[in-house]
Amino acid sequence: MRSFGRPTGIGPEDRIWLVIERAAACVVALNGRVLAAASAGDGPWRHDVTTALQERNELQLTFNAARADAAAGRGPLPEWLGVVTLIIESGC
Repeated sequence: MRSFGRPTGIGPEDRIWLVIERAAACVVALNGRVLAAASAGDGPWRHDVTTALQERNELQLTFNAARADAAAGRGPLPEWLGVVTLIIESGC
């Protein structure tokens, strides 16, 4: 589980995307709400989280048993997952 704050300076027309660079087979939840399942090998995984974000957020990725041991703990995310980011697309 990873915690992060809501980005500042977001306008009403902006969209915020959660992006996993190299999707693995996992279930993605934000603030206790399942967003979707990501499939392995589909390239980058994107999901619009604009309306789901709160001031403080918790992201949880639940992997299948084979990957769970490698992703356990609060250390850095495993390299096979790639970068997990928020991308802000301006609506202006």
